Amino acid sequence: MGANHGGFAGEVTVTVLIPAHNEEASLPQTIASLKSQSHRPDRIIVVADNCTDATIRLAHEAGDPCRVRRHQHGHLRLLGACEHPAEDLSDPLDHQPEPSDRDPENLPREPGGGSGLCRR
Repeated sequence: MGANHGGFAGEVTVTVLIPAHNEEASLPQTIASLKSQSHRPDRIIVVADNCTDATIRLAHEAGDPCRVRRHQHGHLRLLGACEHPAEDLSDPLDHQPEPSDRDPENLPREPGGGSGLCRR
């Protein structure tokens, strides 16, 4: 676990969100890559948006720590799911970030750390 430099004293966890629409060709490789990282994610959430292929089945078959959140109503609800990924998970959030936790100045200054949002 990396050190944290803010006021949060709890355990640091990593959750990866994978927005997916008919991604059966690439999803298994994406999940396998995440599971092979030196710091394996605590949760991988595949947000399946109106999938008509095997995306959902493949995500379920990937096993722990992969979970599936299914949406049938398009990209706007998918965006909402990504903004609130933990609301439907069985384990509650122990910490609701204070504004100071979100300040980039309080992020760890360790190589290899970070987060991002990518769009195709």
